[in-house]
Parts: sequence; structure tokens; C-alpha cells
Amino acid sequence: MLETDQDFKNLLMIHWKSGCRPQESLRVTAKHVDLENQRWVIPTTLGKPDNRIVYLTDNALEITKRRMRQFPDGPIFRNTNGQP
Repeated sequence: MLETDQDFKNLLMIHWKSGCRPQESLRVTAKHVDLENQRWVIPTTLGKPDNRIVYLTDNALEITKRRMRQFPDGPIFRNTNGQP
């Protein structure tokens, strides 16, 4: 349970530090992460011309890297059952 609590805290920290929207964090996959520029580049939904850029603090980047190692394919933030 402690690990789950920490995962939730990490997700909240990402939202707080980056200003990203909840639906954006739930869509992020490893391929959306630009480590060099310390940001997420999220494809927008239909009808929007540009990608959504979410800049990450050092702490948010470290959380992102850990999640990428844990989930290299598909969404990096998942529920307790491992589902997106």
C-alpha cells in the first residue's frame, strides 16, 4: 500500500510542479518524453493544431524517468492494477 500511496503522491507532485492537466498526465507515454529539453510533448486531440508542451521541474523529471523505466510501453502513470 505504501508504494501505491507514493505513486499517487508522485502523480500529484507532477501536476503541482508542472501545471499539467490530469488528462494529460494519464496520456503520457515514454515516447512523449523529451529528456534533453526536460519536457513532455503530448499530441493534441482532434481539431487542435499544435502539440501540448509540459515543462518539467527537476523533481518531476526524476519521477518521469522512474515511471518510464517501470512502464516503457504505454502510459507511464497507471492504477494499482497496472492499468492506464
